[in-house]
Amino acid sequence: MNILNQDREEILAQLCQNADSIKKYIAAETNNVETEAVSDTVIPSIIRSKYPTLDANEVRQVQEGVMQYMAINRQGGVVEGKDIPEDAIIENERCFIKQGTEYVDIATLNAERKSQLNENDIIKERHLPADAKIYNPKTKSSSSNDSNPSNGFVKVGSKFVNVNNLPIDLIKSVNPFHDAYEVLSRTVDKEVLQTINDVVHASRSTVTEAEAVLMWPKIVAFIKNKGRQPNRNSEDAIERRMTEVISYVRNQKAKREANSHD
Repeated sequence: MNILNQDREEILAQLCQNADSIKKYIAAETNNVETEAVSDTVIPSIIRSKYPTLDANEVRQVQEGVMQYMAINRQGGVVEGKDIPEDAIIENERCFIKQGTEYVDIATLNAERKSQLNENDIIKERHLPADAKIYNPKTKSSSSNDSNPSNGFVKVGSKFVNVNNLPIDLIKSVNPFHDAYEVLSRTVDKEVLQTINDVVHASRSTVTEAEAVLMWPKIVAFIKNKGRQPNRNSEDAIERRMTEVISYVRNQKAKREANSHD
């Protein structure tokens, strides 16, 4: 918790300043790779480097805390319960009635008692006092309203979700560079975007110059016979490898041209 409260922004800054991290995330975006797989390697490596004494479980907790923060901000930030429109839907929000000085969750009432409820008597969970005492008629016991200590909510689709209950799939699917890539996709032409994609893949590829020389005639023949470029998402491993060779060759050509202008 100390790391998340004090150093969260620094961890995010390191993530955004690391060129390799950016390349991996953009590569995931361009190839529909699960962002979770990238985050499960990139973010923990930053955390372990900065805090080498943390054990695996602590690294995971910090990672999830950082990703929850990113997910919340991707959805527009936290909204306080008092600021949520009255007609808004809060996922799994409980409703109560006041009974003396305590509050009773209507879900715990029997069918006869529920049928007698007046709509004006129903109190939504967002409106409960912070120090409300909740009575459970089934167990005949009272407890403080601390099952959902946070009164902060995030809008997900058409609903609001308590920050403590954000779906883990949503948290782990966040790509911190998604918006930047979306803007890039709309503002550059197809050729430039392809060049960026090639650079990303070439930087991760294991293709060597010798392999590229041997493979190139096969690539030329493939394009001639098929009438199209090799597909990076093909089920054929050889065809996928051809795309890596093409990216490698394009990247090497770009480097030579850049050096010739120096």
